[in-house]
Amino acid sequence: GSRILIKYNAAITIKTYIIDRNNFKLDLASNDMKLSKVILDSNEDWNKYLDVNLSSFDIVFEMSGFDKNFTRSIILTKPCVSIFLISLIFGAWATGLALGRTGPWT
Repeated sequence: GSRILIKYNAAITIKTYIIDRNNFKLDLASNDMKLSKVILDSNEDWNKYLDVNLSSFDIVFEMSGFDKNFTRSIILTKPCVSIFLISLIFGAWATGLALGRTGPWT
């Protein structure tokens, strides 16, 4: 699933990362030097990336719709910053329905 992650540093330089499991989607993105494209197509790759980048991003745009990737986005984001959900997190919605719960996804 796709997501865009942004890091700031003390000099207010912005570095943007795009993560996806499909290389063809990353090929559609710009080749700007401030943009890093990351392919993560296995749980092993994800676990390594999460270990190295724990709580390191200032803003995350989550676009995959996969509830596991929403959790990953939380892990990647620094405390007290923003995660933008640009898709329906279907797993959370379906689980809530199955348990008879309502929430912000309904």
